[in-house]
Formats: sequence, structure tokens, C-alpha cells
Amino acid sequence: MSMKRKRRLNALGRYGIILFWMLFTLLPIYTAFVASLTEYQNLGKSFLYPTDWAWHNYADVFTRVDMSSFLRATFIYAITASLLNVVLATFAAYALSRFRFRGKAFYTCIIFVTQVLPQVVIVVPVFMMMQKMDLYNTYTGVILTILATSMAFPILLMRSFFDSVPFAMEEVLFDPQTSGGLLLAVAPASAKEMLTELQAEGMPAEIVGEVLSKTEKEITVVM
Repeated sequence: MSMKRKRRLNALGRYGIILFWMLFTLLPIYTAFVASLTEYQNLGKSFLYPTDWAWHNYADVFTRVDMSSFLRATFIYAITASLLNVVLATFAAYALSRFRFRGKAFYTCIIFVTQVLPQVVIVVPVFMMMQKMDLYNTYTGVILTILATSMAFPILLMRSFFDSVPFAMEEVLFDPQTSGGLLLAVAPASAKEMLTELQAEGMPAEIVGEVLSKTEKEITVVM
């Protein structure tokens, strides 16, 4: 078998697997779409194609149910929880990636454990806790619950990103010449004159140091 034919067979196999997985993933969505176009009394009779094509079901949703309130609540939950997740997970992930502190390994293990624990196990405790905190049936209670149950994955994801960035690259961001400033080396006799001209042009400029001849000590601080 030639190499060209092998490549074609490998590509055909890969695309076949991708197509199968795509159909397998989209099957629940297609089933829900078929059910949405079926009359209530005919539900379950056919999953391959709609038997009624009842497009009025979509209009009935907004007349029989206060769907606008549900959609508004969904947007509030999703947007608020997503923003807080990104911000808080970034802080936690940066600390786990860059800092050394006591209990770091234990905290990381706890994060992994929360991913293994089924969320259905904590439904009753969370419900009782929200009731005692007077957060039942409130936006704050739902958002806090979403944050508590979904924070682990963003932390692990962001930590892997920070781990992939070398610390030397991060130090470059704090260098004056890469964070908005500019360092100039001029002759000592021209330093004050140039400083005066720059300040006269409205540019914030200062003399931050001077180059000295080498001494016995490697670092000399001149005040």
C-alpha cells in the first residue's frame, strides 16, 4: 500500500470519527427540537422527525409561561457568575502558580476533589444553608451557588496557563521600558540640561541614577 493511500485512509478514518462524534453530540439537541414541534398528546411517538410540525408551541411558551422573567434571570445569573468566576479564578490561579505558601498542595487537592464529588450530593445542604442565610429564592443565593460549584475548573484552567508562562517573561512586564517608561543614558554633563528641556516640553522626566566605575562591591546603593 502506497503512502499516499495510507494518508487518505487515515484522513478518512479521522473524519469518520469526527462525524460520528458530532452526530452523537447533536442527537440530544435534535431530539429536543423534534419534541418542541410535537403536540403534547403525541410526545414520544417519534424521535426521528416531527409528526405535527406545531410551530405554535414556540409562541405558546411566551403566552402560557412568563418566559421573559426566566430569560432575564438566566442572563443575570450567567453574566454575573461568569464575570466573578473569571476574576476570582484568575487571582486564585495566579497565587497557586506563582506563590509558595503553607497548605498549597492541600488546597489543590481539595479543588480536584470538588470535581469528583457529584453536585447532587450537596443539593440538600446548599438548600438548607441558603434558607438559614435568607438567600433562598434570590439572585445572590443562586449566583453564590453557581460560583461555589463551578469555580474549580476555571482555577485549574487558569493555573495551567500561568504555569506555561515563564516567570522571566512576566518580569519583563515590570521593566520601565516595557511598561510605558523610557530610560535614556546621556553624558553626566548634559543630564541636567536635557532634563530641563524635557520638563519644559511638558514631559515627566527625572534623573533616576548614574553609571559609576566598578568597585569592589558588586552592588552599590547611592542615596
